[in-house]
Amino acid sequence: MSKQIILFYSFEGSTKMVAQYLSKELNIPCEEIKPIKDLKSKGFSKYLLGSGEVIMKKKPHLHSIKSNLDEYDTIFIGSPIWAGSFTPAIRTLLETGILKDKNIAFFYTSLGGPGKAESKIKDSVKINNKLLSSYGLVNVKNEFEGVKAGVLEWAKSLENK
Repeated sequence: MSKQIILFYSFEGSTKMVAQYLSKELNIPCEEIKPIKDLKSKGFSKYLLGSGEVIMKKKPHLHSIKSNLDEYDTIFIGSPIWAGSFTPAIRTLLETGILKDKNIAFFYTSLGGPGKAESKIKDSVKINNKLLSSYGLVNVKNEFEGVKAGVLEWAKSLENK
């Protein structure tokens, strides 16, 4: 069995809820990824700013990751979906070489569906890593009890990959 960790970015808490749940149930460490200059907007402007960063394929500088990622073979990565893609902080993690030669299990949260997120996830992961699988969750804040069994089953199915 490989050594696993969860890295995630969460803006409003849905992805964090899933990451912490998986961390507890799988008994693996979990660390939140934060850009040095994170969005501070509320309301509709956060969607405009976040979507703009996604469309421009921004790769913000991140606060240091405390975990020694060399110790892990498999990394669960969690992100909300913005403008049909994962967040800029996760783009930095995947595309700048912070993670190399890792098995990636990607989970994402959204309110209205993933858009083209699945293909974008595959494209970005394969730059430096191998995608094991991805899993999407919709409306986590309001439906967490109904979706948590599925994401746990997905995560456990990856233990021997």
